[in-house]
Amino acid sequence: MATNNGLPPQQPPQHQPEVRARIHVGGFTVNASSKNGVDTNKLANQAIAKAKSALIWWVMGGLITMAVVGGTIWYIKHSVKKALSEPSKSAVAAAAWDGKSPLSCTGSDEVTVKGVTAKLTAPAITASGGCKLTLVDVNLTAPTGIEASGNAVVTVQGGSITATSFAVKALGGAKVHLDKTEVTGKTQKLGAAEISGP
Repeated sequence: MATNNGLPPQQPPQHQPEVRARIHVGGFTVNASSKNGVDTNKLANQAIAKAKSALIWWVMGGLITMAVVGGTIWYIKHSVKKALSEPSKSAVAAAAWDGKSPLSCTGSDEVTVKGVTAKLTAPAITASGGCKLTLVDVNLTAPTGIEASGNAVVTVQGGSITATSFAVKALGGAKVHLDKTEVTGKTQKLGAAEISGP
């Protein structure tokens, strides 16, 4: 048997098995093998797919947010416009006042009453809040003709007020203006209230 110059005989190269691994890291699947190393192409494709997915979600989220905000703004504008354009029920009732019962003007109502004659056993007119009431040629006979409070503004043009207690009683920041009105009875103002005229 030949010994190849005294060296031991060479062994044929042995085939080593390929080792493969699949690892999940941070939502990515990393494929690697001892033969080809890390599959960077697949990793890059996963990154692009995730970026696209995230972008789509951001765009959808932005559109949904814009729709919600836009809808809310529209609803608020519509509600405010409706509230400003439509008089309140109390304002409608006050405008249709016939003098058979006391008149109450409240909140931010703006009311004009014309040509009514009222003879009552209770305060004829009560104005409060930010009410703006205008009486034109209205004739009142009652223990108290007008009682105004809060920031109410009452303007009386012509007509008459006949009262056994107070023709006009104003308190808080209320203002009552009497213009060419025949007044029988006392007037009283408290706090920063104002009564002017007749």
